[in-house]
Amino acid sequence: MSYNVIDLLDKAIAITIKRKEMYEVIEKEHCDFPPIKVMSKVFIKGINKTIDYYENIKKEIPNEDAEEINFAIYDKMSFLINEFNRRMYDLKINNVEEYIRFSINLEKDVLGLLLDIKGRLIIQKDDVNTQIYTTLCDIIENKANQIKMLEDVLKKTYSQKGSVSK
Repeated sequence: MSYNVIDLLDKAIAITIKRKEMYEVIEKEHCDFPPIKVMSKVFIKGINKTIDYYENIKKEIPNEDAEEINFAIYDKMSFLINEFNRRMYDLKINNVEEYIRFSINLEKDVLGLLLDIKGRLIIQKDDVNTQIYTTLCDIIENKANQIKMLEDVLKKTYSQKGSVSK
């Protein structure tokens, strides 16, 4: 059995669904605190957009045209993704600022995983020209933009109070 970029996108979707479930737990646990409930809805909406983004990439790549991923590389990537999915996070959030910081750190963890996977895809110089590599680069850029947006929100919202620490 061969693996391709579609399999990698399916793994990315699974990670995204796990993050969505975390936000749903936080929303449920803080249903009596409207600001966190609202932030949860915003984060969940963003995650749904990310899932749609991945699904659209999958639609653009016909399965028969998808390049294969070396089994040893895919096996290691799969191991890293499974380890990531087993990671436990403290879901106790006391205020919106903590929630945004939690989300930033979670997104940075995902970005780190994606960068690790991207690095493992390069065996030869020409590997940077593969469909898998360029798709992963697009996903990484998207993720970096999401992090920057969250950091900007945190900075604009909480720097006025002097509560943002560098």
